[in-house]
Order: sequence, then structure tokens, then C-alpha cells
Amino acid sequence: MSENKIIVLDVDETIRDMMSPVLKMYNLVHGTKFTKDDIDNYDFRNVLTEIKDMKEYFYNNAEMCFVNSDMFEGTIESLLELQKMGYHIRITTNQFKGLEIFTLYWLNKHTIPYDSIVITNDKSWVDGEFIVDDNLDMIKSSPCKYKILVKRAWNKDGWNIYSPITNISELPAKIKEITGE
Repeated sequence: MSENKIIVLDVDETIRDMMSPVLKMYNLVHGTKFTKDDIDNYDFRNVLTEIKDMKEYFYNNAEMCFVNSDMFEGTIESLLELQKMGYHIRITTNQFKGLEIFTLYWLNKHTIPYDSIVITNDKSWVDGEFIVDDNLDMIKSSPCKYKILVKRAWNKDGWNIYSPITNISELPAKIKEITGE
């Protein structure tokens, strides 16, 4: 498959709403009222200060964070439309070793359409025509020709630099706009 029809697609906070259950549990346990808008850094421990070790947190809460998280509205329809347009969907996600199985389970549970998957902590080597991610560092380091940033409070610095979308349901239209299809 040539690189020009590949979409490198992130999972967490791109197609899976992982932050809502994290915030719900944190607020319940700690008596706080944080929302997604309060999370102004990709490393959310800057706001959720009781979480000391991210790896330990995710291991202890894997089912809640990964298995029981909802997908964002329009995910399946958007990905099917992109496949119909001839795009290869390459799920590319950063998971701690041992937690990959939870993401694979989630993808299958929700029948998320994709063509291949890469699990890596360094997406800078994963090539394609497009990268779609909420992590500004991953967007910046990507070799992909087109960079689509999923707008979140923690990546405001990139909203005017990279092609932004607020929800995965906007992705087919954004790609058509960029490519002129």
C-alpha cells in the first residue's frame, strides 16, 4: 500500500473517550469537580495531582480507562467512509507494555473498522499521508504530509498551526477539504 492513502490514527482522545472516566473516578475519589477543559497539559498529572505514577494508574484502572470507555460519536461511520474513499486506516497508539490487550479488546468490542495497528511509544517513524492525533508532540514529530490535530484543552498551542477538528466525525470532510476530493 502506498503511503499516500494511509491515515495514521490515534486512539485515546481521538476515537476513544478515555478522559471522561478518568475524571469521573478522580472527582469521586478526591471530591473535586475537574472537567476536560481543566486538563491543560497532555500529562494530566499536572492537574490531577494525586496521580503520581501514570503507568501504575493505568495498570490499576485499565478496565475503566480502556475497556469501558466510550467511543466518540461518529467514529465508525467516519472510518467506514474513509475506507470507502480508499484510505487505509492504521491505528497507531502509545500504550504501556501489558495494556495493549485492553485496547485491542476495546477496538473489537466496538467493531472499530481499521486495516492495521501499530503500538509504539514513538510515532515519529509511522508514515502515511495523514496523522490524526490529540498529542501535539506526536503531530510535530510525524513524517506524515498532513497533520490533523484533534482539539483538546491541552493542545491549544497547535490549533492555529495544524488542521484542527473537534470530533472524529469531522475527519472525512477535513480530508476532502485538504485533498480537494
